[in-house]
Amino acid sequence: MKDKIKTVIKDKKWKPYVSVQAISIYIIAIVAVSVTWTSVRIVQRNYRLQKEISALQQEVEVAKLEVENQKLQNAYYQSDAFLELAAKRQLNKAEPGEKLIIVPKSVALANVTPGPEPEESTDQKKQLSNWQAWLEFLSGRALSD
Repeated sequence: MKDKIKTVIKDKKWKPYVSVQAISIYIIAIVAVSVTWTSVRIVQRNYRLQKEISALQQEVEVAKLEVENQKLQNAYYQSDAFLELAAKRQLNKAEPGEKLIIVPKSVALANVTPGPEPEESTDQKKQLSNWQAWLEFLSGRALSD
């Protein structure tokens, strides 16, 4: 085996590929590829971590908004206005000077006229698959609608 390697190295056809200059270029190329590969992996990891940080920050903002909303609801439930409305609705109470009229549900619903039904938006009428939507967009049909 050693003899074969020595004959290949001594062969004029392989001489440019095994010279000191060629071997140093190979080593530099291997180091460059290794550094590039490592850099790409680090960039990918940083991107993934940044996405996770962004998602967690959004969750924190949503939680803060929910807490603020709950505080506002608690303040409303403790207000006199809520107590008045709750007393009127649930206990059939009225303030002095007000008259309380209880109307049966069947009578109330008989005198209600049905309103117009809401129209479906064009998005709801036309549910396309992803590739169909892309075809329409690329053909220009989606822009003319």
